[in-house]
Amino acid sequence: MRTKIRWAMLAVVTVQFLTLVGCAASNQISTEDSGTKADAELARVSEVRRMLRSACGELRAVAAGQGNADAQMDKARRETEEAMAKWQSIESAHQREAPAAYRSHPDWHRAANEITLGIEEMRAEIVAGQAPLAFKTCGSTCGKFVELNEQASIRRTSDILFHFRKAAKPLAEAVKAGDLARLKEALGALQRLRDDALSGPIGGTATSEQKQQAMDEFSAAVDGFVYSIQAGQTGDLATRYDIMMKAMERAYDLFL
Repeated sequence: MRTKIRWAMLAVVTVQFLTLVGCAASNQISTEDSGTKADAELARVSEVRRMLRSACGELRAVAAGQGNADAQMDKARRETEEAMAKWQSIESAHQREAPAAYRSHPDWHRAANEITLGIEEMRAEIVAGQAPLAFKTCGSTCGKFVELNEQASIRRTSDILFHFRKAAKPLAEAVKAGDLARLKEALGALQRLRDDALSGPIGGTATSEQKQQAMDEFSAAVDGFVYSIQAGQTGDLATRYDIMMKAMERAYDLFL
């Protein structure tokens, strides 16, 4: 009788153990599968964005009359075409359903097609030799990627920095004119975006140390710009603004 009881108890314990192990293994695999797949998809999208950003840089230089225009336009065209090929690969692989990272997006196919159209327009303008127009299209297309992430509730530090740039660039004229009243109105938005970018930085291919240093420098540069405005130091405004924007661009590159 005791032997039967012992065997029964052992059977129960064994079943419970196997059930726990099975559940644990199943949950772990599911979590890793989902996370890894989504991360890989976001990495592919970021690769497209980095190529377009490089092309944007070439177009900006041409528009500003810097460097060898023919070589820069050719490089911009090649980078745009490569970005297009990679983006179309992503889009064609998800004709039926959105990538795992974008499953919560309300309309993945519409958003993906808008990006495709933007890249195609940018390439056509490059081929036509219209660097300023292509640069503008590049900026709006990059904005479509930001919208894509935000509408899928994906948080990337590069997207926050994109909004910072968008808020800060129009201030260039106010900085040049020493318009402290206009600049003071913008401080709250800049500081909020800076703080948002600092709260749990996400994304990028650089090392943690590199990204931390870039964010520290960016934050300090924002503080320096804010101080110049609040202290009424108009003589330092242009320098502080330039330092802030360059620090932002460095951080953006590392987190893209």
